[in-house]
Amino acid sequence: MVELARTPVVLEVPATVGALGDIALFVLRLAGRAGLDKGAAYRLRLAVDELATNIVMHGYRGGDGRITVRGRSGPGRVRIVIEDSAPAFDPVEGRLPRPTGSPRRTGGSADSASTWR
Repeated sequence: MVELARTPVVLEVPATVGALGDIALFVLRLAGRAGLDKGAAYRLRLAVDELATNIVMHGYRGGDGRITVRGRSGPGRVRIVIEDSAPAFDPVEGRLPRPTGSPRRTGGSADSASTWR
């Protein structure tokens, strides 16, 4: 099993389209530390960008909010966790469901399917 850094690095940004570039750079730095090839780094950045964009556009809907991105890397592995406090959005229904009161978390353990290599 490949070890990931014990202490995650953290980026907290406003939930705005303008902050997406900062998130992309953060992810690419983690990918570089992990030694990911260009294709894997691109796919990782693209996936995180899609999640963060959805938080900005559909979660906060232009309102005030924050996005926290936590990352860890190790040889050939990166783990990213994205946190926000936006109300949940159901794209099928096209409306906001009742809030649950708990923040939404996207990500998983180093051994889960949501871990990118």
